Amino acid sequence: MLKKIIAFSTSYAIIEALQKGIMFLLMSLFTYYMTTEEYGIISSALMIIQFLAIIFSLSATASISRYYFKYANKPEKLKEFLGSSFLFLFITCLVFLGVFILFGEPLFTWIFPELPFNPYLIWIFLICVLQPFNMAYLALLKAQQKLKRYTYLYSIFYALQFALMGITIIQKGMKHDGYILSLLLSNLFFMVIILLFLFKEVRFVLKREFISESFHYSISYLPTELLATINIIVDRFYILALLTLSALGVYQIAIQMGAILVLIFRALNYAYLPHFMSIYESGKKDYGEIYRFANFYVLIAVVLTGYASILSPYFIKYVLDESYIAAKDVVVYINFTYAFSSIYFINVNIMSLTPKLVRAKTLFIFIGGMVNLGLNFILIKQYGLVGAALATLMGIFITNVLLVYGVKKKTNFEFKSLKNLLYILFSFLLTFLLMKISLGNEVLEAMVMLIVFSISSILLFCLIHQKHPMEILKVKLK
Repeated sequence: MLKKIIAFSTSYAIIEALQKGIMFLLMSLFTYYMTTEEYGIISSALMIIQFLAIIFSLSATASISRYYFKYANKPEKLKEFLGSSFLFLFITCLVFLGVFILFGEPLFTWIFPELPFNPYLIWIFLICVLQPFNMAYLALLKAQQKLKRYTYLYSIFYALQFALMGITIIQKGMKHDGYILSLLLSNLFFMVIILLFLFKEVRFVLKREFISESFHYSISYLPTELLATINIIVDRFYILALLTLSALGVYQIAIQMGAILVLIFRALNYAYLPHFMSIYESGKKDYGEIYRFANFYVLIAVVLTGYASILSPYFIKYVLDESYIAAKDVVVYINFTYAFSSIYFINVNIMSLTPKLVRAKTLFIFIGGMVNLGLNFILIKQYGLVGAALATLMGIFITNVLLVYGVKKKTNFEFKSLKNLLYILFSFLLTFLLMKISLGNEVLEAMVMLIVFSISSILLFCLIHQKHPMEILKVKLK
């Protein structure tokens, strides 16, 4: 089974990394067409979309992915469950759209004065209606492991975005307006394509039993997802409030670079999750290969993050417009924040299995979020963008410590999360120190850093786990 998980993981990772890699190259090109302030407006828009999309959908994507496994062997019930869930999701989003358009202007123009309500915030609200529906369907395809369909639909979605952004930003010179409008139109076109599949495969009804089941799970999951999202965007919010729109634009570039990593790590998580859930739903206790994959997952996350962190400053210096050069100072912190997400995903999966665990998970994420909130406020004032990135890194580390504790105390799972947490922390310190090397020749510097990191990260993995790397992948359930 491990080979199958790795095969799916690699496929998802390649697909998502390729699409996001192209998107990042486009965004790099866009730095020559937009000022840092205009990039800051894009960052503000993306921050709002991240938060509101969860509120609009009431975290319905989580319930669809979770209960798919319950009805996977009951085709007729599955059709009605999916039809009820998607229809209820869309209705919920429309209700929130009406509420926010009618009553949201005073609040949003007060919090985000740089974004005119009409048209920017109205466009953003429309995106928040369409995007949750589209992402829910892509998450469903991952749960079903329909790799072929996922590949071409995902490719179509991003091809639409690439084309629209190229036309609106480069050809038409619409800058940040073109970026936001491209997000809206690509989500609209993509939803039409998804509906063509859904009309053939599900039965659109509103069955009370399915809506109730889905709603109760998603509403219990909502606080967790909101807290997790606040943790992700709080640094950008404080940068906007305490620094400048231009500083936010620079910070967004560093986030875009790290986003490729987190998509790879999320793809690895999505690939192993169906196998984990299948074993859990079957009542079996044979998680040995899941444990093996988790260790492999963290090792890959650290290696990729280290390489990306070492090479990113050179990319920023020689590829991007010079006005974005300050992004190189924060990229290592942001990248390793995403490396910690590998352990975060593993433990959140476990802490989402029952309502009792979800409540505990929510508490842990809340505590981590409060720490993140306080640290960002203090460190941004003191250290600017570096303070924001460092505070976010510390916040996710503390959240992970709490989640690892929760899994250890409240479940019988035996993931080596604490050791892997230490492995990522020491790897961050190693990378941070290596990036201080100065040999007078940048090519030589990069080669030395990559070689030393490669050897040291493997030795560190062995030392922390007190085993050979191939042995650690053979963990057995007691």
